[in-house]
Amino acid sequence: MNKTSDILTKQYIKLCNERDLLTKECDDLPVGSIQQKKIKNGVYFYRQYREGTTVKTVFVPGDQLTEVSKSIKRRKEIEKRLKEINTEISQLIKALGSEIHGIPEFKDYKPVKNVDYKDYTMYMSHLAHEIKRLGKEEFVIEYSGIKESGVRARYLKALINYLTKKENTKAYASANIVLDPLTYQMYFTYGKKDILESRIEKAVPEFLMQGLLITNIQEAVGGTLS
Repeated sequence: MNKTSDILTKQYIKLCNERDLLTKECDDLPVGSIQQKKIKNGVYFYRQYREGTTVKTVFVPGDQLTEVSKSIKRRKEIEKRLKEINTEISQLIKALGSEIHGIPEFKDYKPVKNVDYKDYTMYMSHLAHEIKRLGKEEFVIEYSGIKESGVRARYLKALINYLTKKENTKAYASANIVLDPLTYQMYFTYGKKDILESRIEKAVPEFLMQGLLITNIQEAVGGTLS
């Protein structure tokens, strides 16, 4: 390992350690935002957040408002920093090339757990029907301007990239891959860690670039494309 690689490796390890510590802290902090409501002559505060496709509201007692607000603000700061870290890590992985596999801290993927797989599956099915109804070109035109969030946003972007054969050299953060339901169950329920590596090798590139494990295009578009 030359001097440049040694510097990059140390920076990579430093960022990985920072990411792990921040992720652990972030997991214990509340999500969402504080909203206030006027009810009769009183003002009440609530924490509002999205869980899958559902928006949930939790009452925040007055004596907890400052602490909850501070925790939410801290979580947002951490999430912003984690995005920066993941971008830097992706750049370092690219710069280190094959040498990255010799670093103990290197983890190819850390699958996302908190995905609403029912909604994800239904959304994939919905878009498959839309492609069949509109045709590929009309689908791309109509859906390119649609704004989604979370895994829906990733999926729609990947699907449009696939349909338009758009090249994308910037990969999604490797620590944030969304598994297909079968792999998720095999990986987390039965501990079949080897299945992840084999399925990643077969993944459709446009989807993997968005952090989605889709191993064939029929899986992605419901068999509507050949």
